[in-house]
Amino acid sequence: MLVRHSHSYALGKGTKLMVVADGAGVPLGLRITSASPAEVTLCKDTFKTVSVSRKRGGAPRRKPRRLIADNAYDADWLRWRLKHR
Repeated sequence: MLVRHSHSYALGKGTKLMVVADGAGVPLGLRITSASPAEVTLCKDTFKTVSVSRKRGGAPRRKPRRLIADNAYDADWLRWRLKHR
């Protein structure tokens, strides 16, 4: 699984839609939340919504091989957490 985009969109005053999509732009997970918190603090709960089924059955994939995100997600603690989960 290649997760290419992780964006947030303002839905209205005080609302964010956090979306995780694959390399083709297909949404894999999303979360709607208040616009107050920084995006980097919301990504943990957003990534929990991602579940990609396997072709041969079994438990769904939850760890991407690669993650591309914008500068809002550039934090050492987040890199460490993603690496050790």
